[in-house]
Amino acid sequence: MVYYWISWIAITYLLLVDRKKNDLTYLFLWLVLLNILFIEIEVECLQFKLTLPYLYTLIIFWLLILIKKMAYFNYLLLFCLIMIYNGIKYILITNPIWIFFNETIMISCVIIIILLILVQDPIDRIYLLITSCLTGELLYAYQVKVFDWQVTIGEINFFTSIYLAIIICYLVQWLFSRRILARI
Repeated sequence: MVYYWISWIAITYLLLVDRKKNDLTYLFLWLVLLNILFIEIEVECLQFKLTLPYLYTLIIFWLLILIKKMAYFNYLLLFCLIMIYNGIKYILITNPIWIFFNETIMISCVIIIILLILVQDPIDRIYLLITSCLTGELLYAYQVKVFDWQVTIGEINFFTSIYLAIIICYLVQWLFSRRILARI
């Protein structure tokens, strides 16, 4: 249920509040709408169970990362963020902190902190955040196949935490633009 509320908030923000409508805003709007419609549809692909929104979101954001001109540092950072995602997932397997907190939100917060420190462009932050989480989840599912665990990639909790991470990125960017966090 939280997923649908956050999706509704994201759609309301993108349609009514965001004054500078750019291509990324419209892409997020369409992806959120399609994700709401297709989140329950699972696809079997190369011995993996994926949700349909995960599959097309992964393809779209990897195409955007490859097409968009970014600094080479951002590509290296993307690789590091994917490894950080997997490392934290493995730590959370053995550490019972996930009982109290959602693991994907914890991972997203760590990635957001790293992105806020190392990346200046807010659009690049969003691209790197989404692509690293999507790819990290796929790599994690590939690695746990060794243990014979079946993981459904791109469940509702995963997209909920991705949406929350995007909202946090936009909120922090807004606070920096208003010079609220710059004083701290």
